Amino acid sequence: MIKKRVIASVTRVIAAKPREVFEAWTDPKHPASPWSKRNGVKRAIVSPAVGGLFYINMGPPMPLAPHFGRFLRLDKPKLIEHTWASEGTLGAETLVRITLKAKGPGTLFSLRHTGLPDAESARGHEEGWGWIVGWLADGFVAGGRWSRR
Repeated sequence: MIKKRVIASVTRVIAAKPREVFEAWTDPKHPASPWSKRNGVKRAIVSPAVGGLFYINMGPPMPLAPHFGRFLRLDKPKLIEHTWASEGTLGAETLVRITLKAKGPGTLFSLRHTGLPDAESARGHEEGWGWIVGWLADGFVAGGRWSRR
């Protein structure tokens, strides 16, 4: 029997350069990070290196709090690939692939989450990723830029 791959995806244009979006996704201290306390995230520990681990404990509106993973590929500023495990994946290690492409003055942000256990999980993750990517985009609209010179 062939198991069907269940996928969640979110695409959005973000008003920031790909490098800025990459940094915000991988650093919870970045002003536009979706992993900040401003978004109800209780705790975020992120080691943004290939093989580096992360732990994110979300609060409301997310119904499932702890999320874990490790970075598989980091190709700044165009690709982030990491695993994702939570109660919503039934503890399974799933794959999140994010591509960042310049689009005018902004970035086309595309997230594809594969390996989800079923359609219900995919729907829930797609909704959750929609909130998270919205937080990221809103962080830049609110002036979430900084320089790492």
